[in-house]
Amino acid sequence: MKKNILISKKQRELLLQSATIKQKEFSDLLTHLKKNDTITFYDLKRYPHLENLTSYLDELIKSSSSEWFPSPTTPVFDLGPDYRKAKVVCDLCGHKYLKLQYRIYNRILKKNMVIGSECIKEFGEGLENSFGSNIKDIQRAANRLFLEKEFPGIRNYIENKNVIHSYGMVVPKKFVVQWKQLREELRKSYSNYVSGKGKNLILLNSLWKERNYWKRG
Repeated sequence: MKKNILISKKQRELLLQSATIKQKEFSDLLTHLKKNDTITFYDLKRYPHLENLTSYLDELIKSSSSEWFPSPTTPVFDLGPDYRKAKVVCDLCGHKYLKLQYRIYNRILKKNMVIGSECIKEFGEGLENSFGSNIKDIQRAANRLFLEKEFPGIRNYIENKNVIHSYGMVVPKKFVVQWKQLREELRKSYSNYVSGKGKNLILLNSLWKERNYWKRG
C-alpha cells in the first residue's frame, strides 16, 4: 500500500501548514487534503481534480518546504531524560514524545512548528543542514558541562599553558616535560569526549587523578 501513496500523511501536513497550497490555483487540492489523510495513485483516476497532480506536486512540496526556517530563538531544544513528562508531540507526524525538539518558523504565515529529527527530512536538505551545526554545538556544550561537573577546572587546566607557573614554586625541567605530556594527553582525551569522537571517561578519570597526584606531589 505504501508504494501506492503519492502524498503521505507527513507531506499532507506539510502542505496544509504552509502558505503555498493556499493559492487559488490549488484550491481543489487543498479541499481534498482537508478531507483525506493521504492521496494514492489510484485516487488520480477516481477524482478528476487530481488527474494532473503528478505534473506539479514536486514543485509544490519544494515550495512549501522552502517557507520554513530554523526558529530565530532556540531552534533546537533538548528536554533531557524527563522529556516524557513534557508530552511534546511532533506537529508534523504526531510522534509521542519528543526529547529533542526542532523548532521551525514560517516567515510567510508568521507561525511556528515543533518537529522531531525524522521529520526534518520532509523539509529538504537545506533545513536539515542548517540544523546540523546547531545540534553539534549544543551537544558539545552539554559534553563540556558534564566534564566540568565531573572534573572541576579541567578546561582551564588544559587550555592554560602557564598554569604550572601558578603553583608558587620552582619546577624542575624534567617535571615540566612530564606535566606537558600529561596535559597533552588530557587535552586529546577531553577534545575527543567533547566532539563525540571517543567518550572514554575511564581514561579521563585516570589522567585527572594523575594530574591531582602530581600537583600534590
